[in-house]
Amino acid sequence: MGTLNQALQQAEAGHGQIVAVDHPFSLILAYFGIGLPSLRQGVFDKAVAVLERGLNLCRNRDIPVFFAWLASALGYARGLLGQVTEGLPLLEQAVEHVVALGIRYNQAIWVCWLSETYLLARRPEEAQAHAEHALELSRIYKERGSEAWAQRSACAHSKPIATTALVRCTARPDNENQPVPNCPQPSNCTEKWR
Repeated sequence: MGTLNQALQQAEAGHGQIVAVDHPFSLILAYFGIGLPSLRQGVFDKAVAVLERGLNLCRNRDIPVFFAWLASALGYARGLLGQVTEGLPLLEQAVEHVVALGIRYNQAIWVCWLSETYLLARRPEEAQAHAEHALELSRIYKERGSEAWAQRSACAHSKPIATTALVRCTARPDNENQPVPNCPQPSNCTEKWR
């Protein structure tokens, strides 16, 4: 977690300097730079707040190039907060956006996030299909980290308790950045997807 904390500190320090300059591209990246580590640490409220600012800036200043980055992270954070109705359309739009533009980088992880949010929305068939698609994308584009995430997502969807487990594993107590205890890890899952 030390590197996430360092990333967050640097992004927050840079954000203060960028605000004074009022450079929209840099501000958007600063919001993303604060939002993503917050999301990864499970500080979903903070992630939502800063990612919303970045997404609004994208929309208000007509800067669509960063839309997918912000919308996917914001949609996923909202889903993990239990705001699936608000998060799912953002993720769907983000994935549609990158497909339409032919953007390949990060597409697999965004499809994973969409898959997990479908699971939270109690739409297991779509969740499984997107998890398998994310696994395929991660292998095609050789994104090993995304492949591991996609394997986890695909295996989680194959378990009958997947929705309960995912909700329990992502619900963190306030101000706690430690892994949630007793979070089930799929066993023998990797063999299924080789």
